[in-house]
Amino acid sequence: MNTNKIIYLIFPLFLFSCNHSRLEQKIEAFSNSHIELMLDSMLNGRPLNEMISITQSQFVYVSYVDSFACSSCNLAHISNWYYLTRDLKRTDFCNIYIIFPTKKDRNFIIEKIGRNLLDGKRVYIDTTGVFERHNPHLPKEQVLHTFLINKDRNVVLIGNPLESKRIENLFKRFVSKEMVYK
Repeated sequence: MNTNKIIYLIFPLFLFSCNHSRLEQKIEAFSNSHIELMLDSMLNGRPLNEMISITQSQFVYVSYVDSFACSSCNLAHISNWYYLTRDLKRTDFCNIYIIFPTKKDRNFIIEKIGRNLLDGKRVYIDTTGVFERHNPHLPKEQVLHTFLINKDRNVVLIGNPLESKRIENLFKRFVSKEMVYK
């Protein structure tokens, strides 16, 4: 009887450690990957001259929301990026959302942008899946779909600083080392 209890306690730990190890392997494999943004091939709700310019940015934080994730849930946090990045030089850093929504979500997002209920200057809508096609190395795990890329478009940090204090601290340390802070 006691042996069964021990197995029930150890088995979940084993599964967790295996999953954790696989996630670490995927993070390692994705680190330093080159990302093709393909923004010219995506829809947006604003004229191009109003969109956030990434060409001059040393760093771009990309939040990729695929059709399996909740687009509106992710976009509800778009204003939180302001508080995280308010001390950064705006020419050195920007964040964008690349959305591959379901048809229903796509119409909802476009409507919100059109009614100025959403900061559409940062939202690109990938209606054809071009982002995933040009980035086949993109992990399937949604937890890895938010990442920082440098001016060469290589992944330098993986994780969402809005959801993890640890990632936020890593982000601030990384960016301050790169002298992006004022």
